Amino acid sequence: MGLAERAHGVCPNEAALQWRRQNLLDIFLNHPLGDQNVRSLVFEEKCGHVVGFLGLVPKPILFRREPISGAVGTYFLVDPANRGKLIGIQLLRAALAGQQDLLFGDAVSDVAKRLLSIAGAGVSTRLSYHWVRPLRPLALVLSKVKGPSAKRGLAKAAAAPAAILDRLSSRLPFIRVPRPTTDLSLREIDRDSLLICKSRLEPRKGIQPNSNIWLSWAIARMQASPSIFGCLRLLGSFDRTDRLVGWCVLCTKPGQIAEVLDFGATDKVAPHQFDLVTIEAFRAGATGLAGRIDPNLLGIVSNSYCFVRPNNWMMFHSRHPEIWDAFERDDVDLSRMDGEFIFGLP
Repeated sequence: MGLAERAHGVCPNEAALQWRRQNLLDIFLNHPLGDQNVRSLVFEEKCGHVVGFLGLVPKPILFRREPISGAVGTYFLVDPANRGKLIGIQLLRAALAGQQDLLFGDAVSDVAKRLLSIAGAGVSTRLSYHWVRPLRPLALVLSKVKGPSAKRGLAKAAAAPAAILDRLSSRLPFIRVPRPTTDLSLREIDRDSLLICKSRLEPRKGIQPNSNIWLSWAIARMQASPSIFGCLRLLGSFDRTDRLVGWCVLCTKPGQIAEVLDFGATDKVAPHQFDLVTIEAFRAGATGLAGRIDPNLLGIVSNSYCFVRPNNWMMFHSRHPEIWDAFERDDVDLSRMDGEFIFGLP
């Protein structure tokens, strides 16, 4: 905890401190999927002082339908007073030399990306691109204001007129929320229905997640922490015969961007489902809708007035050339529910 405070600052109150401590324990020590090949790394000085940490979380993976050992790398910390001593590079090289078959992280900063590239990791360009669909553009801009309290105060004062202008601009084509033009209905579903739908409709890729335990754990921890993740919603698309034909995992917070964490449907259903999810996010008070580029959404995003940019790099490493090849060919099906978002770490 001392290293976390030095890297991210002291928690503002006791409740925040307790949540941070329990969250780190749940992720790195009490994870339901233990793997002896996957262990987090600590860098200690000779005196025993901890000055670096790299979290590794076991992540079962299927490669060509055969189980392999996977890990998600996250929470990369170096004591600010010890930067410039190559501690970060040593931690990363030790992680890449581990026994896991695949190591990846999908929320890698620009600084960590440079270090990982030096250490020998690869980057998945397609899985590093994210899209944003504005719903309330002025409110979206104001929600991003950070810095001195004077700036935040100005943003707060501008919120009311911004809301009026957002309503007036809602008829513009690139802002207007779509109207339903389909027989599909979007409804809440439970975890079991989500798992069944994913197993039935998810495309077969060379690299895929291998455990429903992970997804169930992720859903439970996010639902238990709405102040961190917002409202987690498991949504299903139903056709006119009431058959489940698609799914979406959505996080919403009023006044913030709604996050699409997982999305799947047939090619015919997907565009209509995207419109319904956009409507749902707008009704929840979101300023925008965002997600990561994946094959289900590539064509839809390009026709839906979305901004696309690289954000949170997807980095990977494997000692197996065929796994590298799968990433380079985009033969990968890993959603944001399979990566770092679900940890809720800064």
